[in-house]
Amino acid sequence: MKLNVTYFFLLVALTGLVCAEWSGRVVNKCDFDIWAKTTRQKDAGGNGVLDSQMVKVSAKGGIYDAAFSPTFGNGEGAPDAPDHAHGITIKLQKEQDPGFTSGHVYQLEYTPYWYQDPSIQWLSADLSVVDGNPFTNVVRLAEVLVNGRLLNPSACHSVTDGASSALLCTPSMNPCSYEWQPGHALSANDPRAMDLPVNDTCPPMNTKPGCSHPIECRTGSTGVFQFTLCA
Repeated sequence: MKLNVTYFFLLVALTGLVCAEWSGRVVNKCDFDIWAKTTRQKDAGGNGVLDSQMVKVSAKGGIYDAAFSPTFGNGEGAPDAPDHAHGITIKLQKEQDPGFTSGHVYQLEYTPYWYQDPSIQWLSADLSVVDGNPFTNVVRLAEVLVNGRLLNPSACHSVTDGASSALLCTPSMNPCSYEWQPGHALSANDPRAMDLPVNDTCPPMNTKPGCSHPIECRTGSTGVFQFTLCA
């Protein structure tokens, strides 16, 4: 039986898109242990393990690699669409709390996706303090690495000055401008934002100056979103 050549190459291309190998990594250079787990979105069929087991990331050099891989796909449309992108969240905390209910949970989020053109691959990644920020007193560094090196900043865009293929947050009592904060995705007229001062709300897609903004980079099919504590 002969296989249509055009169909064969199309199948190979689509397989490569779906299996984009983006991974997440946490490097703990602090003098205290932290705890980590990975959460992933369910696929279009509602299948998939949502949470991994909690793992200790030892002080002074401990490394944690995400337990799951994201699914490269369409960055728009319905979340339950077969071709929709599904991202990964790595959750970090200081407490040994398997349920991650401490209220002090820091989150790293990343999703490889395409927009309008499936042949052009993007990565969206961000830092979130919506569910807590236990690391305000140490340096936090997020980097997009390709082939072991920091991605050229020219491949990224952001409305926040300085946000490109790396986000650096210095010690402070307050979250840095690159970290998603409570009310971040709420517009001022959103009912859920009624109890928040206008200055504490940000419109979707972060078009308001001064709001945090995720990393948005044009990338290949493989790479690492790396987060370093006490960098």
